[in-house]
Parts: sequence; C-alpha cells; structure tokens
Amino acid sequence: MLNESIRRAGWSADLEVPAPDGSWRADVMATSPSGKRRMACEAQLSPITNDDIQRRTDRHTAEQIACCWVSSRDRVPWLSTIPGIAATPAQPPESVERWMVYDGVVTFDPRRGAWIQVDGVTLPTLVRWVLDGGLLWHSVGRRYRRIHLPKSNATLRRSVGWTTQRSIDAETAYEAMRQRQEAAKRARQERERQAAEHREQQRRQQEQARQQELARREHDRQEQAAAQQW
Repeated sequence: MLNESIRRAGWSADLEVPAPDGSWRADVMATSPSGKRRMACEAQLSPITNDDIQRRTDRHTAEQIACCWVSSRDRVPWLSTIPGIAATPAQPPESVERWMVYDGVVTFDPRRGAWIQVDGVTLPTLVRWVLDGGLLWHSVGRRYRRIHLPKSNATLRRSVGWTTQRSIDAETAYEAMRQRQEAAKRARQERERQAAEHREQQRRQQEQARQQELARREHDRQEQAAAQQW
C-alpha cells in the first residue's frame, strides 16, 4: 500500500532498499522525479522501542533521507517522537484508498489556541501531501502539546506531528500574541503593585504625621499644665 501511494503521487517507489554500507534497509524508498529527493517510508507493524526507532530514523537523517513511519497499531508511543502516522488498515489491504490516517496529522486552531487532530485523510492523500511538501514535520510548542481529538473532549499528548506551514505560522502568531498579553499583564500588575506601594507609603507618612501632631499637642498640653502650677 505504501508503494502504490507513492507512485500515485508521481514518485518512484523501490522496495527493500539497503544503505550503501548495509547499515539500514528501507521498506519502501520514495524518489522524486528529479532524483534529488528521497524519503524512506517504513511500515512498522510490530512493537518497537522509542530508542530503536529513533536510531533507525537518525540513520536516514544522517544521509539526508527524509523518513515517515506508518503503523496500523493504536496509540503507538513513538508517534510522539519521530515522523510517523497511524492508519486504519483497509479490507482487503490492497484497497489503498480505504486506508485512513487517524493519528499523526494536526492542524492549529487560533480560536482555541490549540492543536486539533485531523481525521478523514486517506493514506494516498497523506503520502502525496508529504512528498509534495504540503505537510511538514513540526515540533509542537511546549505549551501546545495537548492535542484535541475532533468531535470529542478527549486529548492526547503529542510533541510532534505532520501539519501545514499555515498551521505552523498560526501557532507562532498565537504564541507571540500570548507572550504580548503576558507581558502586558505583568506590566499592569507591576503598575498596580507600585501604585499600592505608593498608597501604603502615603498612608504611613500620613499616620506618622498624625502621630507627630498628637505628640506635639500632648507636649504643649503638658507644658501649659506645668506653667499653671507656677
């Protein structure tokens, strides 16, 4: 299904492509029409640790080969660390248009200030978007890693995901706005603190002046009382 999706996108797809030194083997190697770009598409259907899949991804990256991992298993932990997606298998598996991506693609909603998971994307569409550069691999900002599921109040934690440049820009703009608002809030709170401090200082000065006046009056009264005794 991966090689068919790649070919539909106009790229060539070669199976079981090894590294020149034999250090890795790509399940499917996608190559652009110009031959200048390559992406290793890896079908990971069995369990694998985050460390192992990261090492395998790093091998591709070291040779300037992009990578996208595909799983049919639910909520695989490595989707939070490396470029990948999860898709629901079709029946029969050869019906590539029926493979539906349900995890790994996100869009930023500026109204909510949050990332939303994108559903309803077929695997061939996802592959075409990725190969054409319409979808980019993005590290989600630390404050925005609670991904909201569509039509649900549920969320999941993701630090990375496939998304558009528009969503990346929207997250950047929202974070800049949030920081401006936070800066304005801190400035307002500082002004309020200084104003309260000034009022308290004035109150203390007034109280000190009142006490001094009371002391002066008491001193005058005592002097007058003493004078009357003579």
